[in-house]
This record gives sequence, C-alpha cells and structure tokens, in this order.
Amino acid sequence: MQGKNTCLKRDFAQTLENELEFHCQLLFYNYELASQALLDTVVSYHSQLTGEVLTLKRFTSLCCFMFVMTALIQAEDKLQVTEKGDALPVLFDGKTLKNWKITDFGGQGDVRVEDGMLVLDQGEPITGIHWTGAELPTVNYELQLEAQRIQGSDFFCAVTFPVQEQTCSLVLGGWGGGVIGLSSIDGFDASENETTDYYSFEDKKWYKVRLRVTDKKIEAWLDGDQIANVDYSDKKISVRIEMELSKPLGIASFQTTGGIRNLRISKVTAESLQKEADAQKSESATDTHKSETGT
Repeated sequence: MQGKNTCLKRDFAQTLENELEFHCQLLFYNYELASQALLDTVVSYHSQLTGEVLTLKRFTSLCCFMFVMTALIQAEDKLQVTEKGDALPVLFDGKTLKNWKITDFGGQGDVRVEDGMLVLDQGEPITGIHWTGAELPTVNYELQLEAQRIQGSDFFCAVTFPVQEQTCSLVLGGWGGGVIGLSSIDGFDASENETTDYYSFEDKKWYKVRLRVTDKKIEAWLDGDQIANVDYSDKKISVRIEMELSKPLGIASFQTTGGIRNLRISKVTAESLQKEADAQKSESATDTHKSETGT
C-alpha cells in the first residue's frame, strides 16, 4: 500500500511539474493569467505532494523562477507605461474604421477601407467620418495624412480639428475644386479669408498634408509648402454649419470621392519645434551654399 501511495504521489508530482513548466511558458505571454494558473495549481496539488522531497525541490525551483520572471515582466511593463504614457492613439490602422463613425450628414455616400486607404464615396452632398475613440489633444499637436481626389469636382478632404476650445476645418479643393484654406476665421470661410489660396489638384494623386495647432498658431502644409500660418490669439475660430457634425475630429468630402491614408497624430513639444527649426536652418544654409557655388 505504501508503494502504491508513493507511485500516486509521484504521478501527481510529475503532473504538477508539467503544469508548472507550461505556466512558465505562459508567463512570457500573460503573467497575470500565468500567476492565477499557478495559484490554482498549488491549491489543487499541495495536499498530494507531502513527502516528495526531490519533486518539491523541483517545484520550489520552478516557483522561484516563475515569481522572479513575473516581477521582471511587471517591471518592464511599468517602464513601458512610463515611457509611452503620453503616447497618442493610432488614428487609422489601414484596415478598419475602428474608433470612427460614419457621420450622418444625410445623403452621405459609402465609407470603406480598401488597400490601406479610407475611401469616402461621393455623397449628396457630403460624406464623412468623425472620431469616437479616446480623447485627443486640442492644442500642441500635429496631424499628418495623405489625401487624393479619386473623382469629382469639389473638396475631397476637409479635416475638422480642435483648436483649444474652438474647432476649425482645413479644406482642400473646395468651391469648384481649387480653393484651399481654413474655415472659418472671424466668420469668414476658406474662400474669403487670409488663408484663401488656389491649387490645381490632379485626380488619383496623393498629396501630403500636415496640420499643426500650438498655443497661438494654426499652421498647415501641402506637399511641404506652407499654406496656412495663422496667429489665432485674437481671432474667432469656427467651422461652417455643415461641419458641426464632424467635431471634434473628422474628415469629409463634398460631392466628390476622396481617399485618405497614413493618418496619424503626434504631440508638439518645444524640443520637436527646435529640432525642426534647426533642420530648416541647415537646409537653408545648404541651399545658399549651392546657389553661391553653383554646385
């Protein structure tokens, strides 16, 4: 009988040892799940391990290893949270409309994702989406995206974005296809304020867009050329009434099919601004040197 009990204990011990090894592997993927599984295993097998000195040594070693690895992984996770605590959410994953909702303008066209591109089909008159995910910054941030007019003759990309307590829209290709600018400044929309300009857009060509909001300025670039530089300190910033539904962050097209890709957001800091200024200064000096030397 004693030999039989010893065999049973060894069987239980071996089973426990196998489970512990599995939990150690699981630890690398989910330490919380592994820790709970370890606790359940210990409770289940504890009473059946008495007397198994050698196996208990193995048991103790595995437990120590597991708890040490758990502590290390937890520490690493805390470090990652500290380093990435200020990270902003991914706006567009290129696969789904996660955290976006199709805006009910009435008469909107289809919205879909294909080949990494967000497609806003032609609406009657407007098609768009707006952000429903985590709270985004309202100042000291930069938006970047690429946009193209697939077909149509009006704006293929109107980005509505927060400006502290206010909201504004950057319009590309409005009023018949060529107007660019911010809507609205002191009640004047993109067709009639200081940012009004004209641009000849080509169908199915990608255009790189940058939009920056700081404590006092709204700036925008199109393919590297600055198209807006507004000190809004003493100005009223707003959106046209039809863009109210796009708040706080939204993208829309007007009687036009537009494509959007590589949409992302980042924080603007004094360090990032200085780095950009230094890069521009260096580039300017290089251009001057080439001009003077003819190289």
